[in-house]
Amino acid sequence: NRIDILNKSKNKKIVFWGSGEWVEKSIKLLNIKPEYIIDINKNIQGHKLRDIEIIPFEKISNIINDYYIVITTGSYHGLVENLVSKGLEIGKDFCYSPSLYNLSIRDEILGIEQNLLFSVPASGTENGGLYIYKTKDRSYTKIYDGKSRALCKTNSYIALADEEKGLVLFDKKLNLIKEIELLNNSVPHGITLSEKLNKIYVANSGRDSISIFDLSSYKHIEEIKLNDKYDRLKEEQHHINDLYVDEINETLFVSMFSFTGNWRKNIYDGGVLEYDLRSKKFTGPIISDMWMPHSIQMVDNKVMFVDSMRGDLYKTSNKIIGKFNGFIRGFDYDNKYLYIAQSSQRYFDRLQDISLNIPLDCGIYIFDEQTKASVFHSLPEFENIHSVIVLDK
Repeated sequence: NRIDILNKSKNKKIVFWGSGEWVEKSIKLLNIKPEYIIDINKNIQGHKLRDIEIIPFEKISNIINDYYIVITTGSYHGLVENLVSKGLEIGKDFCYSPSLYNLSIRDEILGIEQNLLFSVPASGTENGGLYIYKTKDRSYTKIYDGKSRALCKTNSYIALADEEKGLVLFDKKLNLIKEIELLNNSVPHGITLSEKLNKIYVANSGRDSISIFDLSSYKHIEEIKLNDKYDRLKEEQHHINDLYVDEINETLFVSMFSFTGNWRKNIYDGGVLEYDLRSKKFTGPIISDMWMPHSIQMVDNKVMFVDSMRGDLYKTSNKIIGKFNGFIRGFDYDNKYLYIAQSSQRYFDRLQDISLNIPLDCGIYIFDEQTKASVFHSLPEFENIHSVIVLDK
């Protein structure tokens, strides 16, 4: 902003670099008239813009320490490298004009270099499994076969809920540690792991229950049943799908499609319950009125989750921070950007009366919560992605 530029350029003369449209915008925005405008175009050097002389850089190169450069050209990528090569420091000796803010946000998010791990719940004989995705060149590599659902990571582990293999543990270098068999008809969707509590928790969507495993012995310890409906009807009624363990309070957040157990009747009264691991009791709902919620977790000590059918990304129970047209499920955060998976919409007939655009694309969004800017990395070879996590570099 203007105050920052004035403070950084104290005892220096200000020059703009670039004579295009951003000069006018910068003068109005900053209320600053530069000493000169630098431009490499020899055809306009020596002319004036807004009564400001346009000069080549060489005119002040020998006394550059007397000047503070404000970049006012949209072609600033090579310029920044050029200025740095001359021994100048961004911030200290030069900066972008605030009028270029939108361009810099766009270029930054388009240029992100991040390695992601995403899971695909198709049959392992097709394209189901785990993939490493590189945002830099938009390429992916398959590393594991299976009908892969939720992922979670800790300091030591990456854990996977896989409908074909059960509970799967990897180390942080993605070396397979263990495949653990689950209860019959578990149809595991969600998983969360606590090294502090030495437990693994799996959401058995097929049984409307949660399984607890010992992290050291890999043995099944307990099955937590939501109620007796599954035992009576032998078919899932609530579709428990994702979990998050609060290690400090020793509770589980449990997301599901229907509290009353009527999702197969197209009644989606879903949300999140809390389960106290000490008292062994459910409380809540703590989040309600959701239409296919998924991916509950804590970010910056705030609950985050997605309401998949509506395409809403929540931070806290009542604040939507991002809205997407597609069926979103699975996200992670790298302390600046959110990475959100989108599956091809399978229920578009249910949305025809409430949505004017129903994407059938599958891929991963990179989303900036602050600016609301996003870029979509399309993965047309897939129909569904269940989870995505950021891999440590």
